[in-house]
Amino acid sequence: MYLDSKATNAAEVLQKMGGAKVILATAPSSKAMSELIDGLGPNGKLMVIGAAFDPIEVTPIQFISGSRTIQGWGKHDLSFDLSEPERYRKDVPNAEVHVLDAGHFALDTAADEIAELVRGFVASSRSEFLARQAG
Repeated sequence: MYLDSKATNAAEVLQKMGGAKVILATAPSSKAMSELIDGLGPNGKLMVIGAAFDPIEVTPIQFISGSRTIQGWGKHDLSFDLSEPERYRKDVPNAEVHVLDAGHFALDTAADEIAELVRGFVASSRSEFLARQAG
């Protein structure tokens, strides 16, 4: 589902729907991403694809209260340490971790690969959700 955060309070809409499992942030606006944090459901993930230079503002309570995660890696990003994904895999063994052949602006150079990974993640998340509902 697409929500235009300029036209609506996207976090509020997402919470009314039970909170998002995944928010794919494609616009390079840290302010918009910051406003979406409260739209995540428990264990929700904000996947940052559209990077900006200003910080994402988030309080520790926003993370602690929902076990939320923010992640994003491009192996040619100068601010990236290639040991980080392996440490993340150890800390979060059920996480899907991918290192893209991309730099800081991964969507510019690896859009097709990112789209395929997101489609697969969303499809598997939906399958797991439906299986739990059928239960």
